Amino acid sequence: MLDEAKARLAANGSRKSGRLYKILIIKRNGKRSRPLTPVYEIGPDGSDPAYREAHLVELGTAPHWQPKKKRMHPGAAAKPFLRPAFDAEKETAVKVFADTIGPAIEAQAARLARRAAKKGKS
Repeated sequence: MLDEAKARLAANGSRKSGRLYKILIIKRNGKRSRPLTPVYEIGPDGSDPAYREAHLVELGTAPHWQPKKKRMHPGAAAKPFLRPAFDAEKETAVKVFADTIGPAIEAQAARLARRAAKKGKS
C-alpha cells in the first residue's frame, strides 16, 4: 500500500520537491494499539514539517487569503494518492494479514481446545 501511495503521488504530479514522497511511512499508532490489537497507519512522518502538506494534496484547497504574503491563493485541485492506494491494495492487505496472522490464530485456538479438553477430563 505504501508503494502504491508513493507511485500515485509521483504519477499525479505532486512530487515537485519530493518532500512529501520521502516522508511517507508505515508506522504503528501508539495511542490506538494494544498488545493483541496493533494498529498501523500509512501516511506522512509527523516529525517532518512537510506532513502538513499531505491533506492539502489529497483533498485540494479552496481559494484563500494568505496574510503573510498579502495575496489570494487561487486554490489547488485535489490530487488523491492515499485513498486510491488504499482502495487498490485493501484486498491484498487483508490477504497478507490473513496469511500472517491466520496460522497464529489457528494455533492459539488449538491450544485453547486442548486445554478445555483436559479440564473436561478432570
